[in-house]
Amino acid sequence: MHKIILVEDHFLMAQAISQVIEKNTQYKVLKICRNGKELMQLLTEQKVSPDLIMLDINMPVMNGFETAEWLQNEFPKIKFITLTMNDDEASLIKMFTLGAKGYILKDADEDHLLDAIRIVIKDGFYFSEHASQILFGAMNFKQNKLSSAKPEIQLREKEIELLKWSCTELTYKEIAAKMNLSPKTIDGYRESIFEKLELHSRVGMAVYAIRHGIFKI
Repeated sequence: MHKIILVEDHFLMAQAISQVIEKNTQYKVLKICRNGKELMQLLTEQKVSPDLIMLDINMPVMNGFETAEWLQNEFPKIKFITLTMNDDEASLIKMFTLGAKGYILKDADEDHLLDAIRIVIKDGFYFSEHASQILFGAMNFKQNKLSSAKPEIQLREKEIELLKWSCTELTYKEIAAKMNLSPKTIDGYRESIFEKLELHSRVGMAVYAIRHGIFKI
C-alpha cells in the first residue's frame, strides 16, 4: 500500500481529496497537514516516510513554494505533486524548478487525480492538460525532442545565462540588472533565443533550460 500525505490548509477540501484518493485501495492517506511547517515536523520529528506528498501552494505559516524548497534540500527522494488552484505560468515554472513531479489543478476530475498519483509513484511525471499546454505547448517541438540537445544550435554565453535566469521569478528588468545589461539588450538576447530554439515564451525557455541541464533542479 502506498502512503500519501496531504498538505492542504482547507480541512473540507483535504477531506474530500482524501476520500477520492482512498477509493483506490492501493493508497492510504497517512496524514493531513495544514501547512509546510506541520509537514516538516511530521517528517523530521515523527520520522514518517511517505511514498508521495500532495502539496498545495497557498497556505499560511509555510506555503507550498517554501515547503517544496525545503523538501528539495532535506528530502529530495520524496516525490511530491502540486495540487493547487494556481493556474498561472509563474507558479507552474517555480514548482517545476523546485522539483515537483506533477502539477494538477484542484478542479480536475477524480480520474485525473488518481492517474497523476499512479504515474508519479511509478517514477514518472504528470502534468494536467492545462499545465502541459503551458510547459510543452509553449515550445515548438514535442516532448520527446526535449530530452536531447540540438548540437547544431550555438548559444552565446549571455544567452545561456539568460536561460538560467528565466527559471527564476525575476522580471526581465531585474534580470537585466543582474546581468549588468540594459533591458533592451536582454530583449535582443531573448528574441535570439526564441529564434534559435524555436520557442515562443519564457515558459519555453525555462523548460528548455531545465531539460538540457542548463538550470539544475
